[in-house]
Parts: sequence; structure tokens; C-alpha cells
Amino acid sequence: MDQIYDVAVIGAGPGGGRAAMGCAGKGLSTVILEKKSVVGIPVHCGECLSSFAAENTGLKIPDHTISRRVKGVKVIFPNHSAKKLYEPGYVLFKDRFEQWLAETACNAGAELCLHFNVKDLERTNNIWIIRSDSGETVRARLVIDASGVNSICSNLLKINRKLITITGIQYEIEGVSTDGFIEFYLWPGLAPGGYLWVIPKSGNSSNVGLISTKTGDLKKNLDDFISRKKFNIIKIRKTFGGKIPSSGPLLVTFSTGLLIIGDAAGFTSPLFEGGTHFALKSGCIASKIAGNALKSNDLSKERLSGYQIFWKKKFPDYKRILKGRSAFYNFSEQELNLFTKYLPDKIKNFTLNKKISTGLRMICKNPGLIGNGGISMLKAFELSRAGHYGW
Repeated sequence: MDQIYDVAVIGAGPGGGRAAMGCAGKGLSTVILEKKSVVGIPVHCGECLSSFAAENTGLKIPDHTISRRVKGVKVIFPNHSAKKLYEPGYVLFKDRFEQWLAETACNAGAELCLHFNVKDLERTNNIWIIRSDSGETVRARLVIDASGVNSICSNLLKINRKLITITGIQYEIEGVSTDGFIEFYLWPGLAPGGYLWVIPKSGNSSNVGLISTKTGDLKKNLDDFISRKKFNIIKIRKTFGGKIPSSGPLLVTFSTGLLIIGDAAGFTSPLFEGGTHFALKSGCIASKIAGNALKSNDLSKERLSGYQIFWKKKFPDYKRILKGRSAFYNFSEQELNLFTKYLPDKIKNFTLNKKISTGLRMICKNPGLIGNGGISMLKAFELSRAGHYGW
């Protein structure tokens, strides 16, 4: 391709699609470079998105991309105690959703280049030269890396260490449904360093999955969970999953003529690993920063550092959530069951006064929970809500 684009977006996932929408909408010549033959396939994630996330990223989700509307999230502890978080949202047909984002970007003027697997890139005379493994070449003034957990630009340019990841696996099962809530199960015996989930979809089906640091037993433990729950399985439609960033954002998410977004930047909610909201929002931010920088003809590292300053102001304190997640991973099933005594049944009603009284009750009745990080875990739960980019 002889054209020099204003922006090349690497990856047509939710972050890349939203960034391309924003850039093309600003009149920037934009190309999306996607290694797959079809956008959105295969699906890797649980497919959830809160209504708040859609509003927060300027999207009106079309009906054909929605598998089911849900009431919120239900967190279920080893003793079967359930705590409900009323936050409406969607379970998506994630492939259709990502295809819609790409189509919307293309309708705004972007170009989509499929089968483009980035092999290397270099910056020469203020232009990125991006080469695919098949020999194609694209030139662009600015690159937005939305390549996912492999973080292509970060790795090829050696500007960050590799992301630490956690692995998940799930089945789409016909015959399993919920009462309209996404269910997260905290069950260390089956999901050490992680959790299990049942995510309702259209009809009488759900995504049933597990994420854990103990990767060797993923399928065995997921099958054990399904057996213990005695689900009425009609048919397992498919098995899917993949790796998810779990260590928080990269130290550096920008460079000269470069912005890194979504999973490629390590943006996921550390407790429950939700990444779509972060991907969409970082795509919005990146397109805004890119537009301003290109307009002023200044793509310097100093100018683009505003991207990292911006997302740090918007996104939650990762260190606090990681601290709470670490406490959660170290809790025994008995301690998790004790913990349920201090969470309201409806987490939405967890006011400041209730938080203070909860802390005092924990100190008086179960001081061991405090010593093991109970307060940090409470804070991590709060910062995993939709309003804090939890899903």
C-alpha cells in the first residue's frame, strides 16, 4: 500500500474497533490491521458488558449484537451464600459486536485489512512502516496497538516487559440458565487463584467457565464444577477461552507515534479480569489524543504522554485492587464464608456508614480477616463495579 495513513490500528477487537471509530470520525485516514480472516472469530471472553460501559464509551448497542440483557452480577461463596450487585448490562454475541464496531468505523471512512499479521515495524522519517508475515506493507504516521494480550508493539519494540497472564476456559452449554444475573463463584478448591462463572445467554444456554493460576487442571476442575452443580446439560455447543492480562497496566503505554490500548496495555479489572470496558474506553481516549496530536503535527513522545496521564486519571487504582485480589487468593474457603457475614446481600446499598460499621465488626468479631487483608478485599470488590470499569 503506497498511501500513508494518519492512523494504523493493529487489531479489530473492541479497543481497536472503538479507536478506529473515533479516529475515522475525526476525519483521520485510518486503517485497521486484523490478523484474522473474520473479525471477532474466534471469541475468547465471557462476552459481558455493563450498560454503564456502553454509555461511558458513547455506544448504543444494536439489538443484533445482544444475546441477553442481565440484571447484574451475583457473587457466590463456597457456602452457597450469594451477594447481588444490581448493575444492568448485556451478554453479547461478541463476534457480532466486534464486527459492528469495525463496520461502523468503516462507514465513517476507515479501511479494514484482514489477514494482516504484523511481523515487524519500524519508524523512519516520522513514518511507521508495518510489515505483515505475507510481505504486505502499510505506512502510517501514528500506530494504535490494540493487538490484545500479545501486545505486538510493546514486544517488538522492547519498550515493556511481557505481560503476566492468567488462563481461562469455558463451554457454551445448552440447558443451563440463571435467574438473569451473571454468576461468579469464589471456590478456591476448584479455581485456585481465580473463580468460576455462569453467564446466561439467549434461549436456554450459558457460558460456563473457569479462570485459574493452576493451568494444568483447568478442564478437569471445570468439568468437576459442572458435575457438582448437577446442571441439566442438553448439549455443549463449543469450548473456548484464552489468556488474559492479570498484572495491571504496562509501565509505558505510549512512545513516539505510538499508543497502546486494551489488553495490549494490560487493561483489565484485576479481581474479575473484565477487559471490554477498559478496551473501549482506552480506544476513546487514544483516538482523542491521536486526533489532537496529528492536528498539531506533533507525534513526539512528550506530546503523546498525555494519553497515559489521561487514562491514569480515569481508571481505578490498580495497586489497591491487586492488593485486594492477593488477599482474596490467600483466603481459605472457611475465611471466604466468614467474609460473607460482612457483605450486604445487595452490594449496591453498601454506603460509607455501612463500610465503617463493617470494618469495626470485622475488627471485633474476626480480627484475623483484617490481618489477612479483609479490608483490602472489600475495597477490591467495590472497585470491580461497572462504574470503576469492572465490566
